[in-house]
Amino acid sequence: KGDTALHIACENGHDKVVKLLLHHGAQMEATRSDDQYTPLHIASRFGQPECARLLLLVGANANAKCIQQTTPLYHAATKGNPETVDLLLDSGVDLEATDSSGQTVLSLAVREASVTAVTCLLGKGASARTVDKFGATPLHRAARASNKVLATHLLAAGADIEAEDGGGHRPIHIAAIYGSTEMVEYLLSEGALLE
Repeated sequence: KGDTALHIACENGHDKVVKLLLHHGAQMEATRSDDQYTPLHIASRFGQPECARLLLLVGANANAKCIQQTTPLYHAATKGNPETVDLLLDSGVDLEATDSSGQTVLSLAVREASVTAVTCLLGKGASARTVDKFGATPLHRAARASNKVLATHLLAAGADIEAEDGGGHRPIHIAAIYGSTEMVEYLLSEGALLE
């Protein structure tokens, strides 16, 4: 799969080895052959904030995309690594970068039902109104999953309760399609229209 020593050290959280390898010229942007993960993708995915910090200090690209077009932030957020998420956000990572499906990291965190990641991303300024290539917003995804907690956070951050996806469906329609009485009731209580 094309791991370098730096990839392996990052995966296992060996920050002293990472520092040594970087000192000796290890390529911080080297990508694995199978998935195009950089060492920063690996450190982010496996929750190794000190390794991520070292890579960022020497200029690793926090917006690098792998074969699925996801950034290190996606991996940190969806794997529940808040310390690494904070490091990446503080480095100026693009919160609105999209993957191959046109989804932002916020949409992906909603899909993964990661309340910690969603609240962190919203707190750092991620837009609750972004749309993917199908026109779906993060609130559509929360409605599909019948996740009232995530829907509450998204609405508090300005999500549009009446946004229509590419098929003309609003979040309440999605909740109805999936038979979620609780989500339909919640969206109605928040002002969703019946039509």
